[in-house]
This record gives sequence, structure tokens and C-alpha cells, in this order.
Amino acid sequence: MAASLRLQDFYNKPVVKEHIAALRSDTGSSSGRRTVLSYPTSRAVRLISPRFVGPETDLTVICTIAIGDQYRDSVLPCIQSQIDFAALHGFAFCILDDAPERVARATPWMRIPLITKLLLQGYDRILYIDADAMITNKNFDVLRLFSRLENEKKSILLTEDESGVNAGVMFIRNAEAALRVFDLIWLNNTDVHHALLEQNSLAVLLDASNEISSTFLFEEDPKTFNSFPIERGQFHPTQPRQIWSHGDFICHFSGIRTPHLERYIADYASRCEQFQEHRKT
Repeated sequence: MAASLRLQDFYNKPVVKEHIAALRSDTGSSSGRRTVLSYPTSRAVRLISPRFVGPETDLTVICTIAIGDQYRDSVLPCIQSQIDFAALHGFAFCILDDAPERVARATPWMRIPLITKLLLQGYDRILYIDADAMITNKNFDVLRLFSRLENEKKSILLTEDESGVNAGVMFIRNAEAALRVFDLIWLNNTDVHHALLEQNSLAVLLDASNEISSTFLFEEDPKTFNSFPIERGQFHPTQPRQIWSHGDFICHFSGIRTPHLERYIADYASRCEQFQEHRKT
């Protein structure tokens, strides 16, 4: 009951009503004007300090979050695979690796102001990838998926897993609707400490609002860009159709903790390298 009342209060906020009304009339066109973001989101955007690795000029950017030296070291091969992929295809690469001061939310929430900041900086295409996700197919055509968003006039492409929506890999097109949706996700603080954090906020909004869900495109086959290692089944229910195999774009070590995380990442990095060497011969 309390959560329901808090959500009702959320939808009664003027800025929320404005966003919903705008999404209702949105045609899916690219962003030509700047949405006026709420103060909480604007503040979070100002407080984060992502850094770029390599050039910043391309219209496509890959971004991730890895806060804390220990965690960053644990997933370094995954981050390096993302940096290498961006460099190979001429994309920009951006990482948020410093905890912002005075933003009292858990680290996964930071993907919302990070993506919003890149939208405001004018990047046409943003590929967000969790830091514990390894790119395992360097020839994957990400622009093809951005073209799907453009053709279907949607703003955000992602997959689902056994827990529902999975925001660990997201394709975002710079459209007015995208700015509004990420503002709404951040504003929805009815249960900021839920186990699924910002993914719960998104799931609640998707269930409650056709205007918000209409901006999303869901990939039915998660292996298209968000596969999991078979070992993940030891920690979380993982469907066979989600299990990584050679040729998949990403192997996402979601939900696997130290010391297993480092061991599995090293193992898959070695397997991918051996597979590439075998293909050369």
C-alpha cells in the first residue's frame, strides 16, 4: 500500500505529468531541442565526471561505469575489450570511475546521469555496457541495431532476463523521448534501495505507463547482445537461451562475485583469444 501511494505521488508531480504528456505526443524523431530536465537529474549530471579514453569526436560512444579500484581491477579485461572495440570501429569511449560526491545512490544508479550527460553532449548513438560485460565478437555490427531504433522510431533497445528488464547493455538513440525517460527513471525514487535498484524503477515505469513503454524496443533473443556465461547458473537462474557461445557479441558476468568473477573473466578471455588464433590458422 505504501509503495502504491508513493508511486501515485510520483505521477502527480508536475514534471512527471509534463514528461508523460510529451511522450504521448512524441513522434520518435531525433532530438532537435533540449528537454528541460528536473533539478534532481540535472544536479546528478553536473556532479559526475566521466573521462574519455581516446577520441571524443565520433557520433557513437560506448560507455561504462567501474567505481572502486578493487572492482575495476576485477573486471579490467572486460573494460579493455570495450576500449579495444571502440578503437577498432572508430567510436568514442567513456568511463565513469570516480564516485560522485553528494549523490546518495548506489553505483548502478549512476548509469542514468552518465547516459543523460552524453545525450546532452550531443552523441547520436550511445551504447551503455556494464563493466562486467566482455565484448567477445569484435566484428559485431552495432550500427545495425541503432538503425533498428531509427527505423522503428524507438529510443532505447535492451533485453530481458529471468528478473525482467536488464539494463546492463542498452542501445540509446538521441531522441527527445530518451532524455525524458531517463529523467523519469531517476525521479522515480519510490524504492531507491530495491534489490534491482534503477532496473526496478524502470520496470515499474514500464508496467505503469504505455507512454514510457512505447519508447522502448525489446530484443526477443538475448544472445543478440547480452549473453551470460554458463557458470552464472550457479548463482542465478539462467535460461539456456541466454547462455554465451562463440560468436556472441557480449558475455555478461552479471551477478557473479569475487573470487569467481575474476576467474571466469580470465577463463573466457583466454578462450576467446584461443578461438581467434584457431580461426586465423
